[in-house]
Amino acid sequence: MLKDVPRALDILRAVRDVLPPHVPTTISLRRGFDDEPGSEERFYEIVEAAWAHGYSAVRVHARTVEQKYMGQAHWPFLREVKRRYPDRTILGSGDVFTAEDAVRMLRETGVDIVWIARGAIGNPWIFRQAAELLRVGAAPASPASAHGRISPTTGDAGVAPTGDRATQASPLPPSIHDQRDALAEHSASRCRSTASNSPAGGCGRWGSSTAGSTRGPAR
Repeated sequence: MLKDVPRALDILRAVRDVLPPHVPTTISLRRGFDDEPGSEERFYEIVEAAWAHGYSAVRVHARTVEQKYMGQAHWPFLREVKRRYPDRTILGSGDVFTAEDAVRMLRETGVDIVWIARGAIGNPWIFRQAAELLRVGAAPASPASAHGRISPTTGDAGVAPTGDRATQASPLPPSIHDQRDALAEHSASRCRSTASNSPAGGCGRWGSSTAGSTRGPAR
């Protein structure tokens, strides 16, 4: 959609038109399709249309579409979006893998809400940790078995040191297989708990009530 603005605007309009006025709507965008000169202009054209159609908030991922998960998320872009729309609700996303990252994004960019995605895989306590860090200045520790990825620079379970984001160490983000394993384990656990109520006793694509493996199919 970030390369096809007319289509994006048609979708925004169509979704808003079919919903009652009291139902809130939001959109989620990367900061652009790529770093070409016109990419940022297209981004803001879509955002302006969202406000014009009554959308309540915009979530912005600070990487481009072409970046995928590569490279560092460009947080200054989030700061600029919030500067342009100080009275609008902006959610920031990208490179938030610890409670410290979440608090730092709030402080460095001014976004209203931090959107945590991959950072919650293997550490679902990150939301409570971030809330506590904001409230009292210290985040509670994760259970010892909760986070299997150890930071090669800090030696701990992924809590990066404070300081300049450009020079500090970061925890390792979950790999594709980490993410698949987490989803497969969740699915298999749910299937085991409901298998007795299923005539077929099956669990579908991601897991099995009898199989030992929890890894999802490779793609």
